[in-house]
Amino acid sequence: MRFLLFIIIVFISTNVTAQENKYGITGHIVDNEGVEVIRASVTLRMAGDSTFKRQTVSDNNGAFTFSGLADGKYELNITYIGLADYTSDVMVKSNTDVGIIRMDESSEMLEGITVMANYTDVKQTGETIVRVKGNPLAKGKSTVNFLSYIRELDVTNNGISVQGRSNTLIYLDNQQISFERLKNIPPSMISRIEIIPHADASYGVNATGGIIKVFLREEGGLLGTVTFDGTADKYGVAKTSPNANILYSRGKLSVNNFIRFTPYSRSDTESDWTTTDADGQSYSKSKATEHDKNFSDNLSLKYMFTKTSRLDIYGGVSLTGANTEQRNSNNENIMNMSSDGNTQSYGAGMQYKKNFGEDDYSFFRFKAEYSKNKMNSDSKYEYNGKAEPSTSKSDMDYVFLQPFVLVAINKNMRFNTGMQYSYLAGKYNDNGTKTLGYVPDASYDRYGYGYGAWLEFSANFGKNAFLQGGLNWHMEKSKYINHLDPAGSISMTENGVYPSLMFQWTINAEKYQYIQINYRSNYADAGYYYKMPVVTWQSDNLYSIGNPNIKQQKFHNAYAWFSLCRPLAFSYNFVYGYDMINVMTYKDENRPGVYYTFPENTGWRTEHILRLNHTQRLFKFWYIKNYIGVSFYREKAAGKIYSNVYGMVSSNSDFSIGKNYGLTLFMYALSKRTTVSYSRKARLGMDIGMYASLFNDRLSLNLTCNNLFYSKVDVTTQGEGWTRRQLDISPYTRIQLTATWNFSLGKKIKNEKLPQTVNGIDERKPLGDGLNDGLLKR
Repeated sequence: MRFLLFIIIVFISTNVTAQENKYGITGHIVDNEGVEVIRASVTLRMAGDSTFKRQTVSDNNGAFTFSGLADGKYELNITYIGLADYTSDVMVKSNTDVGIIRMDESSEMLEGITVMANYTDVKQTGETIVRVKGNPLAKGKSTVNFLSYIRELDVTNNGISVQGRSNTLIYLDNQQISFERLKNIPPSMISRIEIIPHADASYGVNATGGIIKVFLREEGGLLGTVTFDGTADKYGVAKTSPNANILYSRGKLSVNNFIRFTPYSRSDTESDWTTTDADGQSYSKSKATEHDKNFSDNLSLKYMFTKTSRLDIYGGVSLTGANTEQRNSNNENIMNMSSDGNTQSYGAGMQYKKNFGEDDYSFFRFKAEYSKNKMNSDSKYEYNGKAEPSTSKSDMDYVFLQPFVLVAINKNMRFNTGMQYSYLAGKYNDNGTKTLGYVPDASYDRYGYGYGAWLEFSANFGKNAFLQGGLNWHMEKSKYINHLDPAGSISMTENGVYPSLMFQWTINAEKYQYIQINYRSNYADAGYYYKMPVVTWQSDNLYSIGNPNIKQQKFHNAYAWFSLCRPLAFSYNFVYGYDMINVMTYKDENRPGVYYTFPENTGWRTEHILRLNHTQRLFKFWYIKNYIGVSFYREKAAGKIYSNVYGMVSSNSDFSIGKNYGLTLFMYALSKRTTVSYSRKARLGMDIGMYASLFNDRLSLNLTCNNLFYSKVDVTTQGEGWTRRQLDISPYTRIQLTATWNFSLGKKIKNEKLPQTVNGIDERKPLGDGLNDGLLKR
């Protein structure tokens, strides 16, 4: 027994001594512009021992770590496509931090690589991280141009979606913004973009299209841009819009201010209408010109109380003035419509976040937002020389509150839960055209109350599997009060429980092979003005009116995305919806030859969508992104079933002429589509552009010809004994010039970085709202 005890004591002492002599090596990799290098291959070999070899890759902050090393001399080797190899000897006698390792550009390799792939990382949880700072593909381009080369995004001049699905939300750090706001953030101010294809429950039931989160750079100092945006068409100058974007960081405070002034904006629309009914065939023309001017200012502040708590405050104002002149004519009658109006929008919000610990694994967050929108419009209707004025006023307030907590059970499992409350109040008053009878008098209010709560669980299983599932409850109460006709007032309550489930299996991270499977149930409200009985004339014989009785649509969505490799991905989306909202067209029985549109719940719908996405650098000068899709559509309404198969094709190319110059080409095609409410003929279109980055990337120029070639929009609606065809002949070909001057002040902004300590927190890592940061860590 004494001998056995002696052996155990010796073994423990030897093991403790061996552990005490084990050390670690840490480091931080950046390129020659100071940008963190992600997923660089790091190899460690021990001098004199050919059998010793350790390998790892740098993380999302460019950091790497080796542990359990004996003292001695080692050779550190780092490789990354597009950068020159790095080799250095490291002597280990204790825990060693090699500090910042700067890798130089390799000109021989840079021309032949797929640039975007080397600046993109897909996480086990499904998120895609795209580094914008230092990305060669961002030079000289607008943000819309740059985003169009990300495989997971579908981008046009009018909108953006994740993997081709609707209801995508866009966030600037913690603040939800519009697509128009996103277009005015230059790539030079963006650190990274996170794409979340399957949003968790805190983003709301209807975030079915995923989330795009933009994070601004946070180096200390001043970073700014001054941009001029001008557009012209065949009639002359169509838009002038200078703007300035300022980002300032110092210590615990960060401030971002975006100011935009549009002193002149003009748009022309023109349509030919053909109506066939029992009385024969009639023709009419509609031509309108709208002039706008706008001033907007968006300000946001972030203050870090400590490393674990922060406060975000943001707000904005938008002032718009617009006047429209429209002429409508047919063989017998002429109707002119004019309007002069202004819109005032104000908004403010705050978010407080407190971490439970020094990371984002667990935290509490509270969000509160308020906005107001006021509109005044003076209109005049003139029919065959008889004129009459009309006025319209609206005032709308919106409040949103949301407490939210995320708790990590351990590093692999976590759950989040929260509640939300929203309140919407709108007041409307119309003084109509009593003599001509085009617009009725109206006075009504609309109130809405929304209540919601959710519980969601997510977990990593090993290094390959991720599962996320939850339940989201939402109830909405709305009230429509008609002051002129109290009998027409309506109260409505709608609620439901909406489950969601998402699974991702990473087959091979290095080869970009993974599969995502998602199911989500959700509702969708009609557009706010769809619920208001507002009469809006589109031509002399067509007007639209809202429907206060309209109900929510309900959906079941099943989605699968399979990434075969970096260039190729396939997707399948199945959607089943009921109480579908369609804008139907009817004949006005009180006005001969006049029709109106009316939104209503029509029935059910199913749709199967198959897509192939291809993104690749085909040659050293040609970067291309394509998608091909086909949809099988089936819908039932008014006892009839409508079926349709239609295709979608788009191609986006970037041709590099030199290091700082290039050309862009975008083409698309849509086949004929038939739905319950309309039939649209096939469409084709093409945009071309050129870009340049000058004066050491200080000046970015982007010249684009939108709709250089396009087919006219040709839409047909029909009903009992009548058919209406609208041919849109508006001049959509436009030339757009965007010139941006980038400037900066401050040592850190100019990439003079400070070393990172071994155990310290990297202050250069942009801080998100914490919602997904914890999920991104492995």
